[in-house]
Amino acid sequence: SFYRSPIMDKVKALFSSRRFWIGVAGVVVVVADTLFGEGTVDPATVQNVVILAASWIVGDSIRVTE
Repeated sequence: SFYRSPIMDKVKALFSSRRFWIGVAGVVVVVADTLFGEGTVDPATVQNVVILAASWIVGDSIRVTE
């Protein structure tokens, strides 16, 4: 069945991944700033969100998974 394929298992794992959602949130902040005009969101806020997201992803990747 299509729903038990390895691809669907990977998609399910992706959508349950915190790293994925943190990455999406970082991209949303950057895209929102671009779409609504640069400066709509404080540039320091955009930078801090991107740094926080990158740090979270790297830190979560280094952590031993169970």
